Order: sequence, then C-alpha cells, then structure tokens
Amino acid sequence: MALWLVRGGSHGNDLIEQLLINYDRLDQSIQAEIPLKRIWLVANQSD
Repeated sequence: MALWLVRGGSHGNDLIEQLLINYDRLDQSIQAEIPLKRIWLVANQSD
C-alpha cells in the first residue's frame, strides 16, 4: 500500500479537490495507480 503526502498549503488542497472532481474521467490505468473507494454515510441532522 502506498502512502501519498501532498504538501503545498492551498495548492495541495486544490490538487486533491481536482483529483476527486475528475477521478471518473481519468484513464483506468491512472485510476489503478491511485485507487479510491466510494463510501456512503448517513448524515446526522442537528437543528
């Protein structure tokens, strides 16, 4: 298992955000290099 570390302040956050937004558009070989899992969570509503 590889551990990725992204540094760069807000630029690192921008990179992660763009990766998550565009992940489905990436070639499957790239997705295989950066495997992500989708999970569903039930949100608590607190009023």
